Amino acid sequence: MVQPPPYPNADDRDAILDSWSHMLQTYTSCKHEAPEERLSCVETAAMDTKALLKKNGYDDIYLAGMWKDTLPAALVWTVEAAANDRPTQYQGPSWSWSAVNGAISYDYRKMRQDSNDGWCKLINAKYEAGTAAAGSLTLRGKLAIGKLCHHDYKDWVENGLIPEDVLRTRFGAQMDIAELVDPDAGASLGKAPDDTDHLHEWCVRFDTKHDMKEEVFMLPVSLVPAGNPSLGVTVYGISLIKSVGGVYTRSGMWQVSMSSKTEARELFKGLVDIEITIV
Repeated sequence: MVQPPPYPNADDRDAILDSWSHMLQTYTSCKHEAPEERLSCVETAAMDTKALLKKNGYDDIYLAGMWKDTLPAALVWTVEAAANDRPTQYQGPSWSWSAVNGAISYDYRKMRQDSNDGWCKLINAKYEAGTAAAGSLTLRGKLAIGKLCHHDYKDWVENGLIPEDVLRTRFGAQMDIAELVDPDAGASLGKAPDDTDHLHEWCVRFDTKHDMKEEVFMLPVSLVPAGNPSLGVTVYGISLIKSVGGVYTRSGMWQVSMSSKTEARELFKGLVDIEITIV
């Protein structure tokens, strides 16, 4: 099993949850004959993890393949090779990795570094374990609209920067963020710099190709400093689609690179905090 990165000040809880996240990455990368049972297949591991957490003084709550105390940071998971469509049979709430098929990756400890600094807060969580595995999260945060464009990156393949199969699988459901907009006033919050013409800055990685839209709601979750301070910071969040009844469903994760924490906070400063429910 891949070892977790050497984070400073790691405690037993971090080590336990690192093992959980790495277990999920291994588990979801395997082929499953009954994908609709993705959640039920990890229930034993979940109960063992819960017991281990409790033994170490942490009584966490299990929610559809995730742990309550790791939210909202753990919402920023990524599908490594997005499928064309979502499963025809319900597999779990959209905010959980169980809702889609394919290998997922996430690093909750990396994402939580600044996730509790006013970006997004968990207000309430509901989860009904069982076959339907229904659940909802109520979050309070700032919601922007992302206007997206598609870059096929064929020039990257032609120049030998990435293999074609990697482009087709890992980046086949990715779109660039051209601009962030205030959903109420319609005013521009910021546009992607001209020098972001590459794979990892100002982009959305959708959970499936079917989810790809030219306009999505964007909820910032975490602000993560680069290892090298000269490289600035990255804001990570989840992309959402507004559904009937005013609730939202997750459609992917996004990231925006900025030169500093101050610049990153200024980007979303004009937005008011609102409560949203994701199912």
